[in-house]
Amino acid sequence: MIGINLITGEPLLIDKKELQNTLGASDISIIDAGSYFTGTEVETALQEEGLKHLETIEPSGFTASGVAATTLSWVDGAVGVTRTFTITGDHNIYIAGVKYEKKTASIQIANTTGTHWIYYNSSGVLSESTTIPAFSSVFIATVYWNTTVGFDKGILGDDRHGLTMDWRTHELLHNTVGSRYASGLAGTFVDATFSIATGTWYDEDIEYKTVAPSTTCEILYKNGAVDYEWTTNNTVYYYTSGGNLYYNNGNVLTAAGANKYVAVWIFATSNNDRPIISIIGQNVSDTIAAARAVNTYEGLTLGNLPFQEMKLLYRVILRNDVTPYEEAQDYRNISNLPTGTYLATNHNVLTNLAWATAGHTGTVSTFAGFDATGVATNYTESNYLLVDGTRALTNCTGLPAASVVAGSLVSGMLASDHGTASTDQIVNVSYGTGEPPAANTTTEGSLFVKYTA
Repeated sequence: MIGINLITGEPLLIDKKELQNTLGASDISIIDAGSYFTGTEVETALQEEGLKHLETIEPSGFTASGVAATTLSWVDGAVGVTRTFTITGDHNIYIAGVKYEKKTASIQIANTTGTHWIYYNSSGVLSESTTIPAFSSVFIATVYWNTTVGFDKGILGDDRHGLTMDWRTHELLHNTVGSRYASGLAGTFVDATFSIATGTWYDEDIEYKTVAPSTTCEILYKNGAVDYEWTTNNTVYYYTSGGNLYYNNGNVLTAAGANKYVAVWIFATSNNDRPIISIIGQNVSDTIAAARAVNTYEGLTLGNLPFQEMKLLYRVILRNDVTPYEEAQDYRNISNLPTGTYLATNHNVLTNLAWATAGHTGTVSTFAGFDATGVATNYTESNYLLVDGTRALTNCTGLPAASVVAGSLVSGMLASDHGTASTDQIVNVSYGTGEPPAANTTTEGSLFVKYTA
């Protein structure tokens, strides 16, 4: 290696190893035009930069290429057989600003019912826990595992977050906002099948989207315990057995009686294979009106859900008969958190407004209106004529100054001339059993009363 003697200007032959042994990072000065560092040499600047990452614990997460290069998978199995999660593919992650190069790896979860978090810990080691790890960790997935003998199933959720969202924002959004609807996901429900159109939703910085309509789902229910069980890859969206619809009466899986009404709740989740799930309702009703009133989102006792990230899409009301579908209520644009049910702010967005289909009980004896001063009041319906002419006009002691057309006077009705001599408009009055005479063109009006002899 050739160098220059700064005093004599003569060339020098310098051994590279000797130079490396002689100069350290603290021996090399830096020019910091932006005044970003307090130190004036490379070593101090590097220490300051490293300390910044340690204090902020940023960036941490998957690189975009790391997400694209990997797939997640889960294998069920009884105790001692598998319960295994696998991330497949070479990928890069960062933990507190330090890059880690990762390859395909697997981990077996503990045999504990509930949610298991799969993540890289602060040392970059693939780990799992039944308590949520620090948000500065690199999240990978969740697995909801049920140890019920004979069931032994897990359900997988994708939780690979990127680099640009800091851990504190992740924690805030996870605990207060949850998943959010973006577009699409129009639902079509009929008696035996359903379809959720393609669409997009988000969990914090993760974009979930479907590239084809969803026509199968997992159906979740409780079967005698607080923990969820489910049936997989269903083309129907409700739980049925022996020709009956079922609902959860507390934690008990219960058949609805004939012609009774129940609900199911449709969600989009972080499961990449089948993102749509249906959770059966927790009430049974005699009428559809009662089913609408009792099946509210905030009224559900959900407990420990299989997914940390899920977006409510629809409430579907069903009747326990051979054609179960009744109606679907759209919840796509309604916030999950804080929990709350849908409130229509515009009357015309409601369905079944007609009296015959609205589920009202009793009879109509009064109707709302306003009196002559504009005060709201109720009027007795039987006191008014019907437009079809089927109700007789009886017990009327006077009529306003208007014609009675295509009708006849009946007992109790009196015809009164209530004008004055100077303003009376009916000046020609005659009676008879025949047809009325020709109009008298010299007067402003005439009245002819036809009677039967």
